[in-house]
Amino acid sequence: MWKVHKLCWILAVLGFMGSALLITSAAASPMPVLQYWFDDVADSTVPNHGVLGTAGNATVATGTTFEKPTGWPTDPVFLGGAMVVDNSTDRVYTADLDTIDSLNAFTLAFWVNPTSLGTWLELLGDCDPSPSNGIKGWNLETGSSNASQLQLRLWDGSNSFASLSSSAGALAPGEWQHITLVAEGLTTAGDHTVSVSYYRNGELLNTATTSVNRQVADDSAGFTIGNAMWDQSLMAQYGAVTLFDGALTADQVEHHYLSTIPEPGSLAMVGLLVGLGLCSRRRRIWPPARLV
Repeated sequence: MWKVHKLCWILAVLGFMGSALLITSAAASPMPVLQYWFDDVADSTVPNHGVLGTAGNATVATGTTFEKPTGWPTDPVFLGGAMVVDNSTDRVYTADLDTIDSLNAFTLAFWVNPTSLGTWLELLGDCDPSPSNGIKGWNLETGSSNASQLQLRLWDGSNSFASLSSSAGALAPGEWQHITLVAEGLTTAGDHTVSVSYYRNGELLNTATTSVNRQVADDSAGFTIGNAMWDQSLMAQYGAVTLFDGALTADQVEHHYLSTIPEPGSLAMVGLLVGLGLCSRRRRIWPPARLV
């Protein structure tokens, strides 16, 4: 039986109580500023379902395609569609967003199904690699020596001043996995610690830290899914990509991960309710704009 708090019931509850709950918890909960589901691409635009609204809409590079995730519609892995990266020109990208560039901490969460693995392969980023301006921003790629690792590289306008890696086994080819990374200390001035915590399917893999006296430089590029730098891309499918404007707690990471997964036995009921116009799909209303 479909759990009512995940569908129509939440509409009624939020109508009377939700606003108060969200206001109460607003100060403590990061917001999903960018969120892409890839099942509503229109022409060359991927709509943003995060709180930045249309300012966060992403442009589709020529040749980039989208499809339903493996198993749909009887057994979808996650809610939404899938973006396909099958060559190094496939990508979607936003305009330059100062809201993103200025973040001292962020949480990046996404589903990914790699076709195969290799070292130094690009996944996502917000990075301006223009040699004339120096490299600015950050990018996420596979490990330099272990292809199953992830590494977040930080750039200050001259060079990479930090590369923080996950433990081995973060990525596996030929299967869907939900990756979350929580980065902190990105734009802090002076001597400080930068940390990145990596999660796979809602469970903590490791936390990498390093002491630095440099900071991520404000770049002129936009947030990019696919090739954000000059290295080759990871050939993969992506789904439910979300960027939060702060560091989620471990409980919030798990909550968000679980919120993207259809519940067993629920699909027939969802189809009936949507078909009758009685309810919208869960992802439009859960999780709320602020995690509680």
